[in-house]
Amino acid sequence: IGAGITIDGKSNVIIKRCNITNFYYGIKLLNTNNVDVIENNDLRENDFYGIYLYNATSTTISDNNIINDNNGVYSISSTGTVINNNTINLQKKFYGIYLFNSESSTIENNTLWDNYHGVYLVNSSSTNVSYNNFTLSDVYSLFVHKSTTNSNFNDNRFSLAEEGIHVKSGSNNNYFRNNSVSDHTSYGIYLINSNNNQFVNNTVLNNSLNVFLNNASTSTFNNNSVSNSTNGINIIDSDSLTLYLNFVNSTNSPSLEINGSDYCNLTNNTVANNL
Repeated sequence: IGAGITIDGKSNVIIKRCNITNFYYGIKLLNTNNVDVIENNDLRENDFYGIYLYNATSTTISDNNIINDNNGVYSISSTGTVINNNTINLQKKFYGIYLFNSESSTIENNTLWDNYHGVYLVNSSSTNVSYNNFTLSDVYSLFVHKSTTNSNFNDNRFSLAEEGIHVKSGSNNNYFRNNSVSDHTSYGIYLINSNNNQFVNNTVLNNSLNVFLNNASTSTFNNNSVSNSTNGINIIDSDSLTLYLNFVNSTNSPSLEINGSDYCNLTNNTVANNL
């Protein structure tokens, strides 16, 4: 009941090497500035939140284990949060990392496995998600939602969930580079109602449906490898797309299908069927 540790309205606090178990909140940060949650804190079996932030600025959450809590790191209206080098395993419970209205966050070098969703972003722009390993999420490895814009998603590995990368609802101007998206039971990349997103040097492999775009105008796909699926890239109602230097191969024809989309530029792509 309650919280293992609550910090409210304080600055320059360090929390490290604590074992926190069987509370409603493991660590609760409210209206804080410059709080570090670092160095092998172990948060387990807390009823709803491992680490909860509200109106917190410049928080660092690093080198912790968050195991079998209902939510891992849950951030509301917080800015400048750094979440790195953590292991988050919720055993199919809710969100590994959830950001709502929380801008300018960095999520790097984390291992997120066996969660319901891996990372879930809602109206949380200017976020950097890089060098993480996502595996065995029940539904989404990565969900980018509700006007999450101007963010970077680089060098991540997404595997073994229902969907890999799902982008929707005005989440524009994001950049996805050097990600591996594999072995999802539905879509590898699903992009809907979101424009001007860039996908560069990604490998999308062995998902049931590899790439689907709907109302995703002015987006760019450059030098991606999309292969080993019933479909390669399926595009609907997405004008002014640019696709160049991609390799697209699927087990069923067509590997690349475009419908209701004007002014698209396809240059120097290799499109194959079951190579």
